[in-house]
Amino acid sequence: MATIKFYIAFAQQSQDQPSHFLQKSKEQISKLINEVRVLTESIVPTTLENDNYIEIIHELTVQFSQRNNINIKLIFGQNFGVFDKNIGFTILRIIENQLKITVRAGAKNIMIEIKKEKEMAILFTDDGNSNEVSFD
Repeated sequence: MATIKFYIAFAQQSQDQPSHFLQKSKEQISKLINEVRVLTESIVPTTLENDNYIEIIHELTVQFSQRNNINIKLIFGQNFGVFDKNIGFTILRIIENQLKITVRAGAKNIMIEIKKEKEMAILFTDDGNSNEVSFD
């Protein structure tokens, strides 16, 4: 934010390059917005109850879908119940990371199925090209 303030001050004082400093300010604001977005996605309250993870995962998929203009279908298996607190947090992180990977692969349609029978299973199906994924 200090950089943005610096660029705006120069834009106000500069008669020959104000648009240059305003463009730099705009770029810095975009970077800042992205950093805040990443930070807010990584924060999870520590006081969540076990049954809230289903709602949190659902909200994550809705927001991710809207932000990236993709279709996400989230399915919980029959008689799913609730997550243990530690398992719920781990599954949230797995889904978060997998969504980012599938979008990098160009996916526009994603299906996530979470089953809990004898063991927990998370199934991802998407229409992306896994050969074109890059990890920057």
